Amino acid sequence: YEDIQRKIDAYLAWGVTAVWIVEPSLQEVVVHTRSDIRRLQADDTLDGGQAVPGFACAVERIFPE
Repeated sequence: YEDIQRKIDAYLAWGVTAVWIVEPSLQEVVVHTRSDIRRLQADDTLDGGQAVPGFACAVERIFPE
């Protein structure tokens, strides 16, 4: 995960507004921004924020049953 964290830090430093890390084994999505890290579970909604305005998806729909 250290290599992934370095990439996340680099993307955010380059001006990317959000990085989504999809964790299939945990069935969660981790959203990294410059000011926050959020862990979204199946009953949460992933939204596009400033990066993809208007996008919204229930996290449970990302993972097959």
